[in-house]
Amino acid sequence: MGDIPRIYFDGEARPNPGKLRAGIVVVQDQQARVGAYNTGQGNSHLAEWLALIVAARTAVAMGAPQAELLGSNIGVIDQANGGALIRDPVIQQLSTQLGVLRGLCRFDVFYVERGVNLAGRLLETGNTSGFRCKVAMCENAEVVDGPLIDRAIPANCNSARRSPNVGC
Repeated sequence: MGDIPRIYFDGEARPNPGKLRAGIVVVQDQQARVGAYNTGQGNSHLAEWLALIVAARTAVAMGAPQAELLGSNIGVIDQANGGALIRDPVIQQLSTQLGVLRGLCRFDVFYVERGVNLAGRLLETGNTSGFRCKVAMCENAEVVDGPLIDRAIPANCNSARRSPNVGC
């Protein structure tokens, strides 16, 4: 069957507000794959939500019965888990979409520190072809073909901590 996939996600707006990008790193079965996507214009909060949606859609597209989605924006994590009020109507729509996706794949959304978030490291490099995990054990990455994601790194990079802020 395989390990439960861990999907790290991160979003950025450059400048803020500005051009949005979403990054994901999927870690499962002793390998990881990454993808970075341009997601339009807006602010950093919207960028984080769009990255979460990309991660959730990826979990559904993989056909995984369950997954862990790991991000480093505690505000988005709290909103996604129902622990914080959402006032922005665009974010409310994304939250509704996340609920629909949860009906297709059981996933939990957890907080990880920024330095542990592999998707944040991906976005720092500017593109997937230049991605190298900065954790020492991830230095030897190999390329993998795939429609959504195009780089592999060893699964021992998935040392996420679950936040007590989301009831884990």
